[in-house]
Amino acid sequence: MTRMIPFKGRTFKPELPVEVYRNLNRRNAVVFSVRQGGLVIGHATDITLWDATFVVSLASRDFSLKVGRRNVHAWVRGFVTTADGPFVAKVFYRHKDLPYFHTGERVQVYGAGMVNIGKDGVTARQLCY
Repeated sequence: MTRMIPFKGRTFKPELPVEVYRNLNRRNAVVFSVRQGGLVIGHATDITLWDATFVVSLASRDFSLKVGRRNVHAWVRGFVTTADGPFVAKVFYRHKDLPYFHTGERVQVYGAGMVNIGKDGVTARQLCY
């Protein structure tokens, strides 16, 4: 179930895609930042996206590895939905491991028909390889 807490009074526009990434500043909870139009518009503990793509900025990832400082360089882009359903595939991203999102078998994943992002990680259906 998608529930977002607004940030700084910013409004969510459902017709535009969002970018979702793990907020590492919230150490005691699993929280995801939701960005739209380049600004964080809210935070969520569970969010579902359709027509999702997995994005990694390789330049930002390389900079993070080089200087040893965390930064936002990977996110999931898609459209927020309230739809639910069986999410059968787990998708992983670990910046020190591989430079892309992947399955448990380390196969690169580019997108998915629907993605759920929550405390159990990223789960998806209709993966695009």
